[in-house]
Amino acid sequence: MGKALDVINNGGKNKSIYLQLSDTGIIAGQFWLFDEWPSGGLYKYRLTNNFTGPDIHLDVFSDTLEPHLASDDTSGQQWRLDTITTNSGTKSTMIGNGSGCQGPRRYRRHNA
Repeated sequence: MGKALDVINNGGKNKSIYLQLSDTGIIAGQFWLFDEWPSGGLYKYRLTNNFTGPDIHLDVFSDTLEPHLASDDTSGQQWRLDTITTNSGTKSTMIGNGSGCQGPRRYRRHNA
């Protein structure tokens, strides 16, 4: 079974800010939405999930780059996606943000 980024339910959606990798399932905290920031720019996406709702975003702490959830608008919540091609021709998607975080490092893209 695969793993997915999941919200730790710590007393409801308004108190749950910590994340973990959990076994993949049909769980609201594992469904993520890429939404464009109104300001656009290089890091133009924010990520929200079904459990905590549209006003809480994937963020990283500036000193440790540890992921968590937060409101507001900080550089740790601004993300971008890049497609890279390795020397062997494999295409992957890399996610990074304005705080210098590049994680999860790589996801293998499914051939369509």
